[in-house]
Amino acid sequence: MKLVILGRDGVINAAPATYVDAPENWEPLPGSLEAIARLHRHGYRVVIVTHQPAVAHGALHMEALNRIHARMLDLVRHKGGEVEAIFVCPHGTESRCRCRPPLPGLFEELAERLKINLSGVAAVVATGEEQAAARAAGAQPVRVAAETATAPNHMTGRTSEASRASDSARGPRLDPIGETATAPGLMTGRTSEASRASVTARGPRLNPIAETSDADGAPVFGSLLLFADALLTGRLALH
Repeated sequence: MKLVILGRDGVINAAPATYVDAPENWEPLPGSLEAIARLHRHGYRVVIVTHQPAVAHGALHMEALNRIHARMLDLVRHKGGEVEAIFVCPHGTESRCRCRPPLPGLFEELAERLKINLSGVAAVVATGEEQAAARAAGAQPVRVAAETATAPNHMTGRTSEASRASDSARGPRLDPIGETATAPGLMTGRTSEASRASVTARGPRLNPIAETSDADGAPVFGSLLLFADALLTGRLALH
């Protein structure tokens, strides 16, 4: 099964100090959109898992979260990529749910919905709790050591409309596509043939923390783009 599971915060966008509160405050990490596009062009299904406890606390409404994810999907499509589904755990630390990391419920739900076995499937995550959840579900954890945002309640590094229109790693902002959640915790998205056009992956110089292993033996990369390159060139073997 050619499937890659991606965490959102710390993998696709910088890990926020608290939470991303609006679509205009969601910004991708350099190279992350290109990485998703490369995976898609090589036949990989891409699925995102994310834990958003601000929903449980009332600080972030599901409607706003869906609009944030619609913007993310727009930017991914502009680069020629596609995300098959987004699975969300909206519960707080006080919840006894199984979908909040380090419990594996979110990954188990993903496997059940997509009718797949997660053995040998890479789960690219940014935290130890997500890593434990992925491993408990049978997936192969991969860590990304990326940047963390410091501004409260939103991402840093906001770009202007002009810069979003350029063919840069961030990509342009497109009109919302009206994605809706089709089931609790699941958002799906499809890509038009035109948006699947090949885009050359270009990126800035990336974090040199790459292709090492953490204390649990999980591979560690400096960015999602470095992971994608290692996977697609055969330098990262999944088992």
